[in-house]
Amino acid sequence: MSFSNAWQQFDETGELRQPEPARKTMDQMLSRLGWWARALHGAREATPYR
Repeated sequence: MSFSNAWQQFDETGELRQPEPARKTMDQMLSRLGWWARALHGAREATPYR
């Protein structure tokens, strides 16, 4: 995950000015990562890496 224009995204204390869009993006990314983890787990069981 990255933040374009990072200097404008965070306040003086390091908190996101608008955290909700970042949360939505992070949730989507973690969901996709979970999907890949499950898919690769099954693939490794079916065809072990040698």
